[in-house]
Amino acid sequence: MKKFALMVASSLALLGTQPASAQTYSPAPGTWTWSGNVQVQKGSGPLLTCRLTVTANVTATSATASASLGLGDIRCLTVSFTGSPYTVTWSAGPPETVTLNNVFVNTSITPGNCAGNVTANFNDSTNDALVINTSIPQVTSGGACTIVGTLAKTAPAGAIDIS
Repeated sequence: MKKFALMVASSLALLGTQPASAQTYSPAPGTWTWSGNVQVQKGSGPLLTCRLTVTANVTATSATASASLGLGDIRCLTVSFTGSPYTVTWSAGPPETVTLNNVFVNTSITPGNCAGNVTANFNDSTNDALVINTSIPQVTSGGACTIVGTLAKTAPAGAIDIS
């Protein structure tokens, strides 16, 4: 019985150490860009419509990204993303998701800031858009930061693939 238990434990240990499959990005190397209008809100503060641009620097096996808010509502200038470049991770899903990790959102329109991940649904078999509906936890006070909207891929011109 001890031999059987040892065999089972050894087998489970071996199964738990299987290597993770690497992410691949194509075309690479390159710069991928998405842009679109999003709704941004901190806690119960005002709902802002801002232009969000995400730019990813891609190699064959990894990606980092930056994010910036542009004008829509003039108050969008009171919200900024800091701490880039952010590491990018991809999940096969379904749905496929792309995550910008460890994003810090600096807000001056309401008290407190937000920090966490921004996750978007991504479908590289259709239009390569990023569909964002995410909540980033508050750091100190004022509630979470929410971001909702769809970003269209603006570069590169052809199809992209993450697997």
